[in-house]
Amino acid sequence: MLGNYFTQYDDPRGDTSWLKDSTLKMVLVGYLIPIGILAVVIGNFIIGEVAWPAGRLSGNVCDGYFQTYGDLWHFIGTIMMKLGFAGALFSWYALANHSRTERWAHVCLLSSIVIIVVGMVLHSIGFFV
Repeated sequence: MLGNYFTQYDDPRGDTSWLKDSTLKMVLVGYLIPIGILAVVIGNFIIGEVAWPAGRLSGNVCDGYFQTYGDLWHFIGTIMMKLGFAGALFSWYALANHSRTERWAHVCLLSSIVIIVVGMVLHSIGFFV
């Protein structure tokens, strides 16, 4: 009984309508949050800096709570991570919830993960150059 709960139905048509998220979650997490992240990325390009939580490092924004980076390695790495995260949310919650585009969800999610990893590597390189 429990094994049947976690397995897919024996449906030769491949119907995945029972896997879809609610409309609120799809709109909020699939569209609005990625648009908000893209707005932050545009703001980062306008300002020319990105901010990271400083922790115990000395910061220069909000009385030491954030450390801003303007050099190229940190900037591009952070921008790529933000864009990858926005793409991952869009692919998982927007593309996967429509029948016409759900076949592209996994490809876009994998691409987003690769972009996030490349961004992390570029951001890490910035600490050593």
